[in-house]
Amino acid sequence: MDDVQRWAGLYRVLEDGMDIGTEAWTREVGSDQIRLTSFITRSDDAEFEEEIEIILEPDWRPLQVNIDRETSEGTRRYVGRRVGNSWISQVIRESGPMRTATLAFDESTHVDYFTAHTNSVSIQRLPLNPRSGQEIDVVFIDPDTWTPSLVRQKYARQDDPEPFEVAGVMATREWLYQGMSGVEFRIWTDDLNIILSYEDTFETVEYHTVV
Repeated sequence: MDDVQRWAGLYRVLEDGMDIGTEAWTREVGSDQIRLTSFITRSDDAEFEEEIEIILEPDWRPLQVNIDRETSEGTRRYVGRRVGNSWISQVIRESGPMRTATLAFDESTHVDYFTAHTNSVSIQRLPLNPRSGQEIDVVFIDPDTWTPSLVRQKYARQDDPEPFEVAGVMATREWLYQGMSGVEFRIWTDDLNIILSYEDTFETVEYHTVV
């Protein structure tokens, strides 16, 4: 990618207020492509290491999601890609048959997985002003089974908060995310819509521009 801008950081991953792992991430924004990566380490009962790569068009529409997970039971890989008006998912294991699923997917559809990247992408794509919200169609990739399903989610931009510091970066925007079954979380971002704090889920430890 030419003229690429890069950022990197580290999140604490939380569940019920407890640390369950980390997510080390990078964001590369170029004129022809956007690439987001993460390396997730889970230290709770789920215990695994996972690499995520998300490829986006310059307008932040998803093109492909690759996930590689390594556990004590072996490795497996998820590949999801946009093909025409479909999202095609494949789960590949070291042993056993490959599993494939196809869902409807158009230019307004989003993708969600257990990484702050996908929430940040949806926020970036929605031209919301304070006190406005929008419902979206989302291909949700289940973090345990990698089974994709088409769901509805909503993002609402709140009044901008008084700026406050998170790991040396100023949080300047607040959002309300509403997922399946009506679950809600508050999210705080900087002016670039990079997530600094995701209520009870992700908290920034490090964040910097990569020269």
